[in-house]
Amino acid sequence: MSRMNKQPAVGILERLRCRAFLRTAAVAAIGAALLIACANASPEPSVDTPPSDATTYPNAGKTWYAASLPTAAEWISATYGNGTFVAVACGTTAAWSSDGKAWTSVSLPVDASWACVEYGNGIFVAVAPYDASFNTTNTVVWSSDGKTWNSAGLPASADWYSVAYGSNTFVALANDTTAAWSSDGKNWNSTSLPTRAAWESVGYANGVFVAAAYATATNPVGATTGAAYSTDGMTWSSTTLPASALWGSVAYGNGTFVAIANHDSSKAATTIAAYSN
Repeated sequence: MSRMNKQPAVGILERLRCRAFLRTAAVAAIGAALLIACANASPEPSVDTPPSDATTYPNAGKTWYAASLPTAAEWISATYGNGTFVAVACGTTAAWSSDGKAWTSVSLPVDASWACVEYGNGIFVAVAPYDASFNTTNTVVWSSDGKTWNSAGLPASADWYSVAYGSNTFVALANDTTAAWSSDGKNWNSTSLPTRAAWESVGYANGVFVAAAYATATNPVGATTGAAYSTDGMTWSSTTLPASALWGSVAYGNGTFVAIANHDSSKAATTIAAYSN
């Protein structure tokens, strides 16, 4: 049984929202170098007027403009690929945009608490920890264009929180030692993480998948030093973060992996972070 199944639905949604914020669930315009915020509430009026004819965006990530998603929903995660932004929410709600400004609503084929969407190898893939009844799930959804979606099966029913792509491989992580990999985002194979934990953040860069554990496998707020890495997404090795905390996100840039935590071992807000290069 999932460690969250007995919590109220609202609590689960709040937890997903918090995780998504820590994993930078704002819409990141990677290809166009344009950043538009993705929020759970209606956006505030813009304080600046976006350039209407600019071909480059030197202020990308510094100056922000308001945009509106097509439906009021619990928007959790967003990604970019092949000229298209995709955002997913709890339920069957999703949206796509070619510029990060104007969004079009689409429906996902399965009602679930979609926690993470990723792009790679011409495919968008989204995973969820819970179905519509807040039970763990083995459903994954995929799309080649971000508009028409299909469902597929993961190798185990679990609370799948995170998915990443690298080295021609998708990797999805869940609670305990549960993980899976896929070369096409549709057909998935089971693999195992080296230690039991609540694996809720995974990233890929420089030939390595890196995962940071949010909590222990048996306690949703049990601080941990757990981390793992893999060069192929199939065989994983254990490593240790420098402090016991609730590690919420991992990212890579400029030759360095960075992990951040949202609480320390006493459940207090924290300044804890870690880096690896």
